[in-house]
Amino acid sequence: MNAKNKLPLFDFVSQGKHLSVPSGTCLSLPLAQCSLDDLFSTYGDQDAIICGIIPFDPKSPSTLIHSTDYSFTPHQKTVSVPEPDLDFILATEDDNQINRASALSFRQAVEEALTEISSGDYQKIVLSWKKTLDLATAPENIAAFDHLVFDRLNRNNPHADVFRVPLSGHETWIGASPEVLVDLHSGSFTTHPLAGSIAAHQAKDLQEAQKILLHSPKDLFEHSLVVEHILKQLELFDGIEISRPSGPEVMSTDSMWHLGTPIRAQVPPGISSLDLAASLHPTPAVCGAPQALAQHRISQLESYPRGYYSGIVGWADSQGNGRWSLVLRCLQRVSSKVNVFAGAGIVSGSDPAKELAETQAKMQTVLAALKATVPAAKS
Repeated sequence: MNAKNKLPLFDFVSQGKHLSVPSGTCLSLPLAQCSLDDLFSTYGDQDAIICGIIPFDPKSPSTLIHSTDYSFTPHQKTVSVPEPDLDFILATEDDNQINRASALSFRQAVEEALTEISSGDYQKIVLSWKKTLDLATAPENIAAFDHLVFDRLNRNNPHADVFRVPLSGHETWIGASPEVLVDLHSGSFTTHPLAGSIAAHQAKDLQEAQKILLHSPKDLFEHSLVVEHILKQLELFDGIEISRPSGPEVMSTDSMWHLGTPIRAQVPPGISSLDLAASLHPTPAVCGAPQALAQHRISQLESYPRGYYSGIVGWADSQGNGRWSLVLRCLQRVSSKVNVFAGAGIVSGSDPAKELAETQAKMQTVLAALKATVPAAKS
């Protein structure tokens, strides 16, 4: 890929629009220091936006971009042109010795967490693991690989927030998030937490998925912890008028059925989408409850640092409007090595084997894009 076709610094497809940012000033600072007023005061231009990716640990530096060089354009979800004839063969299968060891480590971590939960140490913890794959792609085709996977994720996941964020060096994050953390426009706020899940093949249609998930005490409890956290954090802001949700509903993604609860509110001026994201993140949907203890145990039980996995990705303008989604159903590419991530919420009643199977189902979103396959449609 030559300089003329160089990829943008940031791509974000959501709600039928594609945000593309070809250039800008890159910033690195923790979420706690990401005040929009301060950022726009420092870097100027009220027509600019702030966009980027924020790690799971809010104390770690984010990668943000301040830019006036951006565009929102209508996005066509279907691929209308042939894909380039490039060799993107995986040099290693996803079921290799390293990944089997990683899966075993995940199961052992779940077992240890269940012991701690039964002892009353905490109520919920979200544990994750990763598959590592090697690409046989020539170095000069790596950028084209990123673009192609981004396009495939868009094609396969028309209702997801699809992102591509290249970082310094040879690292890129690409994903199709099913979960919006903050959407704020002209004072109208929405978040749509997901927690409590089954794989797509476990229910032939929506009615069967509802019968399973809406009558599962374990999944309903897991979901309620997320909703309670969000409502509690929103109540800390003066002047917010929250529309109380009546209860969870069941929604689908390409590979999963989830319990989801849309939460809406009216937000007064002076509160930005990034303010709300900083207050909510990390929710029990990606961390646990209580938050601080769960986050500490995640760092001990997981065999790798999460980095940006289960963080947030999105954008905000100088008026505070914006959209931020969770960094889920994603991959991290470092040179020719690809890491594919997935996690599951662990509560009393969780089964290690079933939680592993759930994470493997979630990984199919990315693996399908890597293998150029489209997941089977649900009824």
